[in-house]
Amino acid sequence: MDWGSPLAALATALGIGLLIGAVRERQHGDVLAKAGVRTHALLALAGAVASMFGTPVLLVVLAAVAVL
Repeated sequence: MDWGSPLAALATALGIGLLIGAVRERQHGDVLAKAGVRTHALLALAGAVASMFGTPVLLVVLAAVAVL
């Protein structure tokens, strides 16, 4: 099995999640932000993994994130 494509997709999702989280933390300064680096990185990885399993799984994960 070729692991290059899934690994690249997960690494890209992780990188984007980390960047978005870092920007949000810097913009809020001293105020406690509800979602930062860890939250955005985990949600980005969850979305990437769910999309690899297919559309129904992705929709369930998106609904679960929306509820939370």
